[in-house]
Amino acid sequence: MKNRVIIIIAIVSLILSEPKIAYADNMLSDSKIQSIKDSCKNIEVQIRKIRSKDALKRVKLGGQYENLSNNLMARFNARIALNHMTSINLSSLAVEFNRNLQYFKNNYQNYEREITNLTKISCSKEPNNFYDQLIRVRKAKDEVNFNMDKLLKVAENYKKEVGVFKEGLINEKK
Repeated sequence: MKNRVIIIIAIVSLILSEPKIAYADNMLSDSKIQSIKDSCKNIEVQIRKIRSKDALKRVKLGGQYENLSNNLMARFNARIALNHMTSINLSSLAVEFNRNLQYFKNNYQNYEREITNLTKISCSKEPNNFYDQLIRVRKAKDEVNFNMDKLLKVAENYKKEVGVFKEGLINEKK
């Protein structure tokens, strides 16, 4: 547990370190390099664990997103059409969800490539390259997280629109 805290602190300090460690500089101070070298083995182990856990999460989330798209949205929209009704909002939200699902898949593949590249760099032998790649991984992960947030918002909007559609049906029957 204590090692995990030290590793997390080391990674966070790398990410949040002063501006002179800018991405474009490609230079770390000697004290930062030594700090990285001291923690390298543990950092590399933690990154491999993160990669493994993220892959499992992606499979689970991807399956849930596919299920939502194919088994709920697509079937519900098909049922509406089959019953000679229309809901442009539901259809457009389903299209938006599918578009963002594709972005999620593409961005996750990019993230997977970046984190795989990170695992191939020795942080003790190439601390500058390791740090630069860590920044690329972080940016790629931010993109994946953005896509996940967007998918959630679209799904919530779809759910609200289903409620509006249902309310319209109830009012028609009155």
